Amino acid sequence: MTPESENLILVTGPGLLKPSYCNYLSWLGNNPVIITPGSPVPTRFCGLVLSGGGDVHYSAYGGDPALCEQVSETRDKLEFGLLEIAMARRVPVLGICRGIQVLNVFLGGTLIGHIEGHSAFEQGNQKVDRKHRINVLAGTKLHAILGEEFPTVNSAHHQAVKELGNGLIVSARTEDGTIEAVELPGEHFVIGVQWHPERDKNEKGEFNLPSVAIREAFLREVSLFDHQ
Repeated sequence: MTPESENLILVTGPGLLKPSYCNYLSWLGNNPVIITPGSPVPTRFCGLVLSGGGDVHYSAYGGDPALCEQVSETRDKLEFGLLEIAMARRVPVLGICRGIQVLNVFLGGTLIGHIEGHSAFEQGNQKVDRKHRINVLAGTKLHAILGEEFPTVNSAHHQAVKELGNGLIVSARTEDGTIEAVELPGEHFVIGVQWHPERDKNEKGEFNLPSVAIREAFLREVSLFDHQ
């Protein structure tokens, strides 16, 4: 795929990719390319997905190193650099799990070093996402996208947004008050969610409605950007 491919979406990832990152490709299904530290940055892209993974390096926001897991300053640098481009060009941005935290830190925010009850749990020989309801705030872009106030989403994280980055507003919280989504007001599509829509499926293996709604909203913005 050439750097000038139509509707090119960049999905960030770590240096050592796990098979789970293929979930992003099958979920998006619209010219996504995974970009890792050291990869050349395409001259033009129409969408940016900041994917899940290890923690943002504590030095980026004054965090506690004892609470951080699987940090990678090279990945942070890649994603901060891509965000600079996306913000300058008004490229649509979707942050997922780690991605919401990267977005928040990039904009000057901080993170909670560790929270209980939100990470995946062991079930047999595999880890399983938790499920919980969130409260989506009326008047936000996310509320307009999801069309409901209390959807159920999956959860697999041990850190969360603390102090908001510059310009961000909260668009969803869990029942315990944890920030589950943030966004930038205005026309530029910049949304971060703490859950994993790329793997949020029901018992039949079908993507749940919040997952579908977020994907379609993001892809619509990507298409509009590509035709500017």
